[in-house]
Amino acid sequence: MPGEQPLAEDAGAALKRSTAPSRRRTDAPTPRPRRVFAVAATACEDATVDASLLDSTVVAAAVGTIACGLGNLRAARAALLAPRLDEQPPELPGAPATEVPGAAPGDRRWPTLSVVVAACNEATTLGPAARSLLAADYPDLELVLVDDRSTDGTGALVDALAAGDARVRALHVTELPEGWLGKVHALHLGTQAARGELLLFADADVVFAPGALRRAVAWMERERLDHLSLLPRMIGPTPWVGAASSAFATGFLLGVNVEAIGRPGSRAAAGIGAFNLVRRAALDRTPGWPWLRMEVAEDTGLAMMIVREGGGRSRLGSGAGLLELEWYPSLGALVAGLEKNLYGILGRYSPARALGFLVGMVWLAASGWVAIGLGVALGRPWLLGLAAFAWATQAVVALAYRRAMAQPAGATMLAPFMLFALLYALARSTLVTWRRGGITWRGTFYPVGLLRAGRRIDL
Repeated sequence: MPGEQPLAEDAGAALKRSTAPSRRRTDAPTPRPRRVFAVAATACEDATVDASLLDSTVVAAAVGTIACGLGNLRAARAALLAPRLDEQPPELPGAPATEVPGAAPGDRRWPTLSVVVAACNEATTLGPAARSLLAADYPDLELVLVDDRSTDGTGALVDALAAGDARVRALHVTELPEGWLGKVHALHLGTQAARGELLLFADADVVFAPGALRRAVAWMERERLDHLSLLPRMIGPTPWVGAASSAFATGFLLGVNVEAIGRPGSRAAAGIGAFNLVRRAALDRTPGWPWLRMEVAEDTGLAMMIVREGGGRSRLGSGAGLLELEWYPSLGALVAGLEKNLYGILGRYSPARALGFLVGMVWLAASGWVAIGLGVALGRPWLLGLAAFAWATQAVVALAYRRAMAQPAGATMLAPFMLFALLYALARSTLVTWRRGGITWRGTFYPVGLLRAGRRIDL
């Protein structure tokens, strides 16, 4: 019936409304049961993230601890591979040597040896060092002392030593030419003035035993070397400075390939400022000190230049028992002394590179301690076992350094603690150099751009 159609439409609309999905206001409160499940789900997700982070930390600590242990073993092996100077024969190979430079036919003569020392404000250490060289039993010796713009009594001491011994030559630098590091320039002047067939570049604080020079030259002649560098015994006035020197030695030995140095065709080389003995003929085949005029690691640069630019043959050994020096008098002096070169050597004057190196080394230095903490907290004995392995390898290093470099074993066992001091020194060197835009060395400021352009070595 026409009058009943609106009623049918109303009934259909009502049926659609009753079967349509319910639409709630989006701002309506969530029922309590649903809130409980949502909180539980979020907690589970957070627990998963925390567990994943914890597992990652455990793995990182384990890997770092293993790496530290393996690095210790490598450093110990490198130390033991370095031949000791005091085990080298003090005689020249072949026929008996004569004490007279102009020997008769059939005899071997000792080559003339010039020791070049560049000193700046080192009046307290230069005296004992120079007197130990003059007391050596080497037959044909010259000592070239270069006073590099000193403001203390170094200049007067150099003159007094020259006046008291005809074998001493005194040189004085009053002005530094543009584009030169002071020490490199002083070594360059000393080289020009020296008359020796062999040139020994040594620091002003190294004390030599009487037979050291004769044994070193005999070693050079016997193996026909062009370069010989020796690790000295580094005396620490405190156990902590001794520990820092052991940590530094570990870093040095891990950075060089001792076994490859001297191998035919190898480009491996290592230089040490305390003792760099060079054959002049080999040095003349290289660009010389002008090529290294802005290299802060001039000792290693010299070794690499002899091998890579001049095709020379090199060796790295240990002078323990015959060479010694006091590295730094305190930890504060150590940090200040390393300010000029850590950023350049390890960071290559790049903040990003220095930061990356620092982060990686902090991870390695802290991994053993983190492994101990997690092993105790989580009840995971295998982590404690890895930490014990790392400490056992540190004991191996201590024994190796005592044998190879006469380093006290107790100080070497403290080296893992002092690694953090060296990392602080690197961080400080990076920050100070970056803020100042350069370094100050021997009273002269050198901009980073100039240092970066003159960098020659890559470790």
